[in-house]
Amino acid sequence: MKQKPIEQTIRIRNANVAERIRKLKDKGRYKNQNEVIVACVAKGLESLERHFSISDIVTLKEIGKDLTRFNDLLTKLKWASEINFADIFLNIQIIQKVVSRIYSVMEINKETACISSFEQTGDFDALPKGLEQWLEDEREKLRAAR
Repeated sequence: MKQKPIEQTIRIRNANVAERIRKLKDKGRYKNQNEVIVACVAKGLESLERHFSISDIVTLKEIGKDLTRFNDLLTKLKWASEINFADIFLNIQIIQKVVSRIYSVMEINKETACISSFEQTGDFDALPKGLEQWLEDEREKLRAAR
C-alpha cells in the first residue's frame, strides 16, 4: 500500500541555498525541486541521527569510564612517586652522614703519618667496621621519623 504523502511547507530565505537546490535539480537526477528538498531533508536527518545517536551516548559513557580508570592510575602513580621520593631522600641523608663521618675520621687522624699513606694506597675506600649496621640503624631511625 502506498503511503499518503505528508505535505509540509518550508520557506527558504537564503538565496544561496535556493540556488544550490535549483542547480541540483538542473543536473537531471531529480524531477523537481521538491524531490531535491526531500532528499536533502532525508540526508540531513541521517546525519543528525548519527551525530546524536544512542551509540554516541554509550561512547561518552565509555570515555567517562576510561577517564575514571586513567585517574585511578594517575593516583597510584602519584603515590608510588611519593614513596620513591621519600626513599631517595632517605638515602641522600644517609649518604651525607656517611661522607661526613668519613671526613671526620680523616680530619682527626690527619696529623699521624700513617693516615696519609692510607689515603694514598686507598685503604679508606673500604667500608669501616660496623658501617653496614650503622647504615641500617640510620635507615630505621629515618623511617620511624616519617
